[in-house]
Amino acid sequence: MLALITEVAQAYLELVELDGRLAVARNSRDAFESTFTLFSKRYGAGIVSRLQVTRAQAALSAAEGTLNDIERQIAEKENQICVLVGRNPGPIERTVPGEEMTRHHPFRRESLRNCWKGGLISARLNRISEAHRQGLESQTPISSHALD
Repeated sequence: MLALITEVAQAYLELVELDGRLAVARNSRDAFESTFTLFSKRYGAGIVSRLQVTRAQAALSAAEGTLNDIERQIAEKENQICVLVGRNPGPIERTVPGEEMTRHHPFRRESLRNCWKGGLISARLNRISEAHRQGLESQTPISSHALD
């Protein structure tokens, strides 16, 4: 029983690692796609040779191949876990380690956007600006109490 639990845990951690590799591969593919588009436009304008366009296309194809390979490995790993736990093969629900801790973190983009929309940030900036102006007028240092 312990061996089964260990094997499931190891397979899950490998799956999470593959998810990370997939994210990197997607970013790489997007970068190679942008490069290919740039070289294609430059070729159309007569700035670069066909060789550079072909190299960019080959790099894009290689990145897409890597992406497809990682997606295949993820499907295999998910199916392996399903078989180990006695389920039919299929996708595995997972969270990235630490995601639960950062879901409501105050510095996440959504939280900052909501603060900006709600006027919290602009009100704080106005108080800082006003305190700074008053500090310059009176030539006294700005205290932290003036900001709150």
